[in-house]
Amino acid sequence: MRTNTKRLNDFIQGRVSTRAEARRQLVLRNNLEKRFYRKVNTLFRKFVNVHMHLYQQYGIYEPAVAAQSLNEDFFPLILAHYKRTFQAIYKLNENKYEMMRKADEAFVFGRSVDFEAVVNEYFSGRQLILAGISQRMATRISKLIEQGRADNLTLPQIAKLVSDKFLPISRSRAALIARTETHNAASFANHAYHATVEKDLGVKC
Repeated sequence: MRTNTKRLNDFIQGRVSTRAEARRQLVLRNNLEKRFYRKVNTLFRKFVNVHMHLYQQYGIYEPAVAAQSLNEDFFPLILAHYKRTFQAIYKLNENKYEMMRKADEAFVFGRSVDFEAVVNEYFSGRQLILAGISQRMATRISKLIEQGRADNLTLPQIAKLVSDKFLPISRSRAALIARTETHNAASFANHAYHATVEKDLGVKC
């Protein structure tokens, strides 16, 4: 096991230019964002298609139930994304400082950290905001249904109206969510990593 002095020297020697580091961070975040966008967009399309199929068949749509069903799929998806993002940021920093690394584990200067606790702390702080996203989407669909009823449309026509108007909205919302949640999570992970460095070695990053 290396001494703290040796680790401190490695840390200093492992520093890279701010500009190069910013480029690496941006590339990583953008790749994570694109991957997450595809998954969120697919989820939202499934959400709309399933509920409009049920509405077309039975004429029933309850926003609260719809929002809850979306959360049941959305929360695990975004938690997995947070874990992937945190893992990528931790590994990027480990590589940057040329420290010990091990596949599928989070390390700070060669020491295993409570990675799950850090991710879950972040996720718990975001749950209320994420639930609000689901609720707003479910409510938006409800308003479109009300519009269709006011226009005396049939159930299939209302379902088509919702799909035609909501799917483009869901794509833009998926893109916003992917960008916001990826970059916020990456920033938090980067801060958490360097906070551990500062705590262990007394080095401000």
